[in-house]
Amino acid sequence: MATASNHYSRVISEELLCPVCLEELKEPKFLACAHNICKECLEMVGRNGREVRCPVCRRSIDIPEGGVSCIPTNAVLVRLIEATPGRKERLEIQLSLERAKPVVRTMTIKISDLDKVLTDLTVNVDKVEKEIHDKADQLVEAIRKQETSLCSEVEEFYGRKQDMINKQKSTLFKLHSNALNSVNLAEAILKQNDAIEIGEITTALVQQLDEVSLLNLEEPADTSTYDERLVFSMNTEATCEKILENKKFGKVSKNFLKAQSRPSSTVSSIDWSQSGQVLHKLGHKGSKKGSFKGPAGVSTNEFEEIAVSDFFNNRIQVFDSRLKFQFEFGKKGIDNGQFQGPTGVVYTSYNNIIVFDSKNSRVQIFNRNGEFVSKFGQQGSGPGDFGQSGTLSVDKSGDIIVTDSDNNRVQVFSNNGVFKFQFGGRGTEGFDNPLDTIAIDNEYFTTDSGNYCIKVFNAEGQYVRQFGRQGAGAGAFQCPRGLAVDYINELILVCDSENHSVHILKPDGSCLGKFPTKKIPVALAIFQKYYLLVCSYHSNRVQLISYA
Repeated sequence: MATASNHYSRVISEELLCPVCLEELKEPKFLACAHNICKECLEMVGRNGREVRCPVCRRSIDIPEGGVSCIPTNAVLVRLIEATPGRKERLEIQLSLERAKPVVRTMTIKISDLDKVLTDLTVNVDKVEKEIHDKADQLVEAIRKQETSLCSEVEEFYGRKQDMINKQKSTLFKLHSNALNSVNLAEAILKQNDAIEIGEITTALVQQLDEVSLLNLEEPADTSTYDERLVFSMNTEATCEKILENKKFGKVSKNFLKAQSRPSSTVSSIDWSQSGQVLHKLGHKGSKKGSFKGPAGVSTNEFEEIAVSDFFNNRIQVFDSRLKFQFEFGKKGIDNGQFQGPTGVVYTSYNNIIVFDSKNSRVQIFNRNGEFVSKFGQQGSGPGDFGQSGTLSVDKSGDIIVTDSDNNRVQVFSNNGVFKFQFGGRGTEGFDNPLDTIAIDNEYFTTDSGNYCIKVFNAEGQYVRQFGRQGAGAGAFQCPRGLAVDYINELILVCDSENHSVHILKPDGSCLGKFPTKKIPVALAIFQKYYLLVCSYHSNRVQLISYA
């Protein structure tokens, strides 16, 4: 009975829609062909004033001398529309939606303002540091100690302010995400026009939208977080003689900008379900600096520098903590420091950069500046040999873990490339196309794409267990690929390339949540504790994503 009722409601709802604007009929005009169309839409399609072609049956209909207004209005449909179930509720949701949308737009502006504040703060700090260095270079070597001390004050100030502003940005992003979800839900419900669903959700949805519209986005009373700036001044009494006696040649003091409107912040609780908001997109398709053709790996170091392997451009690109391009190294070739399809890239605890050079079947090691240090491996299937696809990671002890996809195995090397042992092979306790491996708590976790799961091995490489299955739900995979470890929360992050998503898992395999990404996520890394960097292979960019 309920099914028949629902079918009847859908049929009635479709008949109440204008075939031109696809919205609820407004002053429906009854054509000679027995079809109905909005008066305004009829005037639009019958602009020549003589005839109109029915948008449903394509029959030509003459327009009376008096115009469209003389075509009879379908009074039955008018009464039916007014009596439609849920119409009052839809109007109520529409009004709440219009109140909520400006608030979401205001949040977007506030986020942009925070970015401008941080940029201004960065420019100010860079300017002050330059003044300090310029003055210090004019003095003798004896004042270098003072220079270092003064710069430390500046960096400490910047670090403190940067952390405060980033936390406020993170909070506002979460509020923005919640508000946007409510707005999107309201728009989807209005579009589907399901009277039963509208009746069930109206009260809760209107309450959510009203909460959004009532959010307090006024400026904070204390704006010192944004308005404090640094000023460097010379000590005019500090002669060279007095400087040698430890008299400071200058000082850094705080100043305040003139009062101006600044964005506020609101504290909210952290929830894993709030992860996944795209905050920034780094790069686009191309070969210029900062552009990518198939970003295949990403890693960060203690200085918050970011290394990205650019597969088809045969290079590694390095960015700073502000996602600004710093330098690149490598080009196509087989010589030392050259690549043919670099995939995995990882920073060591000593800030060396290790790269899996896939088509050259080798691993290359570089220093922090991208200068070649050493290499190991060759094409083959013996210990220490590699196929032409795979990736790598580094454990806490510094051992290099290479996932040798073509040979269906994982190999472990010392930090200088000496082979230690291997595990895997084909079979139920082996692999069918492994794609990445990480180590956590004396266990190795490997994404086994052909078996749609993650397999776990102990410190000696012996099979222990596995988790995951084929599917699209939480903890289910179509192509588990890149891995990352959240050591703070003891969690594992997994890229599912074919489901275009990232899973958040405990080491026992239980899933805390997942969120969608776009166009083949293949690798990821945790950045500044609260964010993820995800390589989107087919969109040729690295996405900065929120991480609760």
